[in-house]
Amino acid sequence: MLLSSKISAIYKEQLEIACSEFCEIIESGKILYTESGVPWKLRLMLFDGTFSKHFHDGSEMNVVESNLSDSPQEALRQFLRFVRSVLIQETKK
Repeated sequence: MLLSSKISAIYKEQLEIACSEFCEIIESGKILYTESGVPWKLRLMLFDGTFSKHFHDGSEMNVVESNLSDSPQEALRQFLRFVRSVLIQETKK
């Protein structure tokens, strides 16, 4: 399997995980491709912003080291669980 096919398959699986398991915080998502059709990145739209591989905890200047899984699927789940917990905490304030 070509590398681009593997990346595409991972992105499709991550998109399905995000949309089905975290539908309360994921508004939509899509896979972005280069002009040559190679998968470039997965973009997830949260109800209040976007998700990217790096993350900033509370502000642009507060970049926190993460211990996310090396598995792309599990890393996505870990990140979205974190986002969900923060959103829940914010609604309790």
